Amino acid sequence: MSELSDLYQQVILDHNRRPRNRGKLPTANRVARGDNPSCGDQCCVYIRLDGERITDLSFDGSGCAISQASASLMTTQLKGKTAAEAQALFDEFKKIVTTGEAPEEMSDVAAFAGVSAFPARIKCATLGWHAALGALAAEPAGPAGSTNSASADASANPASAQPAASAAGAEDFGLSITTETHLD
Repeated sequence: MSELSDLYQQVILDHNRRPRNRGKLPTANRVARGDNPSCGDQCCVYIRLDGERITDLSFDGSGCAISQASASLMTTQLKGKTAAEAQALFDEFKKIVTTGEAPEEMSDVAAFAGVSAFPARIKCATLGWHAALGALAAEPAGPAGSTNSASADASANPASAQPAASAAGAEDFGLSITTETHLD
């Protein structure tokens, strides 16, 4: 087995068994939910955005080991980044999982190059990333019962969810991303 293949197995098992930043983030002001209908994966990403910078983020959800490990890894990569930097990291990650071309530097992100051998799993690996980008593009989420400029319906229904605008091409992957306009 190659070094990259070994790393792929180690990273996915580690992040799946001991996910980083898992659970609802009480201070989140951006939230998006992603669903992968072909696999049943679900991922909710909570982001605390202060100015242009992601100061904290977490995820919660259920699904296969690849989706959960990727979401866990994504939270470690995006903390402290701007939305533009997050998009650039996603673009790099997407290239890795779709082409199998790992960067020269061996890293946990590079380990996901093994996903390219399983095309149906690319959706699983990118779900959390799409949700994060959807959350970053969304209007700030407010506490339940507060008004929000995202939609008139949202202020009437605290659990209102809005389809995310583009969500970094999630629809190209067959994924559904919605943003929360109010936090429970």
